[in-house]
Amino acid sequence: MRGTGLIKKLLGFSRRERLAMRPIDLGAAVAQLAGQLRALLPEWVAMEHHSDPALPLVLADPAAVREILVNLAANARDAMPGGGRLRIETRRVRLDAEHRNVHGWGIQGEYVCLTVRDTGIGMDDSTRAKAFEPFFTTKPPGAGSGLGLAMVYGLVKQQNGFVSIESEPGGGTAVRVFFPVTHLQPAAAEAPPEGSALTRTPTILVVEDEEQIRRAAKRALEHHGFKVLLAADGREGLDLFQEREREIDLVLTDVVMPQMSGGALYEALRAAGKTVPVIFTSGYTSRGPGDLQLDPAVPVLPKPWTIDEMVARVREVLARAQPA
Repeated sequence: MRGTGLIKKLLGFSRRERLAMRPIDLGAAVAQLAGQLRALLPEWVAMEHHSDPALPLVLADPAAVREILVNLAANARDAMPGGGRLRIETRRVRLDAEHRNVHGWGIQGEYVCLTVRDTGIGMDDSTRAKAFEPFFTTKPPGAGSGLGLAMVYGLVKQQNGFVSIESEPGGGTAVRVFFPVTHLQPAAAEAPPEGSALTRTPTILVVEDEEQIRRAAKRALEHHGFKVLLAADGREGLDLFQEREREIDLVLTDVVMPQMSGGALYEALRAAGKTVPVIFTSGYTSRGPGDLQLDPAVPVLPKPWTIDEMVARVREVLARAQPA
């Protein structure tokens, strides 16, 4: 059974047609996955995330990006058994002819570079040279398949990107993944029927504690013709709703936030008799973390969402809320 699973993984990252490539904001995608990545790490490994503002879009598969990040974070964790720091960065870079001459790889152009850096045990030159080979591992028998970095390499290549490793014994490791910038824009969601109440400009209240995700949601929704109000947590969202209730047509809220959770915000709105439509966003595979109970009638937009998925869900919920 274990061998079958390994073969499926190898086939999975070797089949190009399985990737659903679309324009995405890589910084926002990483921010959405931060909670899941944090859950992979023991408490003695600190994690931080930084993204340059206003990153250009890249053409990538959101599920593949998640697989890449999970594998890199797991490798970094295993390299820091005594504790350390994991830093994830996204920034805009340019590769030129000089870079190719020096490093031997790369195509000239603009990229968004995803860097996953740890302060772990590092690798010597011999280990680093073999790191992307399938089934190569320095871990003891049973502790690893040796497929993690091979899968990363395969997925990056399928997305027309590049990946490199910098490491030295005792000096930690930095894996850099380069995604080509795209000038394509996300496909516009299907327009509502003529005469629908949605033909006016609806206002969406986005409640999200991750600044990168707030910015991405605002930019995407405005691009598709919505007005957007932003709040950084449930308490701020509730205050903003009370101030501007007449303008707000829908609340799009994260579930896990400081001050007041998305579930508590929803309960406060309903307790006050407010019937505004609500959509929860969550990076958890269930409807929430731990024992958190959410109203099963409220739609959930799973993280990491794509722009197309978010806009389609917003339009769907708004359409259902219109009187017949």
